[in-house]
Amino acid sequence: MPNDDRLQYQERIRERPRRNGWKVATLVLFISTVVFATTTLLAYNHIINPPAAKPTPIATQAPQQTTTGPAPTSASTSSSMSTVQPSTSNNYSALQPGPGCDKNGGAWTPQGISSITCGTQISLSTATIRGYLFLQLPNNKAFSSDNKIGVIGNPSNNGQCVGLDEQDANTGFLAEYCGDGNWSIYTISPTDGSIVQTLDHNLTSTRQTADISLTLKGTTLSFAIDNEVHNVPNITPIQPTKVAITFIGYYSVTVNNFSYTVLSS
Repeated sequence: MPNDDRLQYQERIRERPRRNGWKVATLVLFISTVVFATTTLLAYNHIINPPAAKPTPIATQAPQQTTTGPAPTSASTSSSMSTVQPSTSNNYSALQPGPGCDKNGGAWTPQGISSITCGTQISLSTATIRGYLFLQLPNNKAFSSDNKIGVIGNPSNNGQCVGLDEQDANTGFLAEYCGDGNWSIYTISPTDGSIVQTLDHNLTSTRQTADISLTLKGTTLSFAIDNEVHNVPNITPIQPTKVAITFIGYYSVTVNNFSYTVLSS
């Protein structure tokens, strides 16, 4: 081999490690760059999309145990929701009685009434037949045998009368005040509402509006017109299944402020 060729060959041999070293360094740098980029990307993704937190379990209330022992005394249950409510919890009132007008939960059923306008104005199907607006207490609570019902009405002096009625399966009591000052207390038939007997009647002053009430207390019936009270003693007590506001006469009448009160025995 000529000397020049030998020298060139030896020179190439000496330069090869340098070129291989440069390639290795380049490869290491590339791998480091990839690892760094991957790590940075994962960290960024963790920041913007953190893992969802595990839900905290909700404590459940253990079921209440029932006992067959005697009921606790009132002293031990003064703060308990299971304390038996007194009978006066059945008291009820309706500023505007009537279906769609009463906002307190009472159910009203008209009979012989052609229209009711909240306010409450009542018109009859036939002016000569008495109309009834029956009440059912909320949650179908029963009526007490000793109670007082009341309403405010404004019958005009043209044959209009506003009254209150309580009935059981066999009989009923009706008390009404008329715009001309006449008032009457009757027993009626629960079948058709017809008058069976007049227990009392008289004439009082006329007034623009009248606050009337009917009270059943043992064997005594009381009818009040404002502060004027008329008693009928020695009645046969009833267990009412129906109470009602009544009306008879032409045109319409306004009734409001109905109330039902349980009386203590």
